[in-house]
Amino acid sequence: MKQQNCIGTIRADFELQAAPKLDLAHGVTGAARALFATLCLWQQRVEMRARMVQLDARTLDDIGLSREHVMAEAEKPFWKA
Repeated sequence: MKQQNCIGTIRADFELQAAPKLDLAHGVTGAARALFATLCLWQQRVEMRARMVQLDARTLDDIGLSREHVMAEAEKPFWKA
């Protein structure tokens, strides 16, 4: 009689997929980058709106903006586009 080894006698007809690894470092890095990008965008909005308020009437006319439009833009909170 031939001896059989237990290993390999039960064979699945499908291959089990490994569970995805939780790459915490990558997630934290991605979140930090997204936060930094958002903060930069907010800072750009603050600076742009402050510069727009300082433009004179002739410059605003040249670029097609009214003083009312500029003031409405300047009054928006920095997080609003």
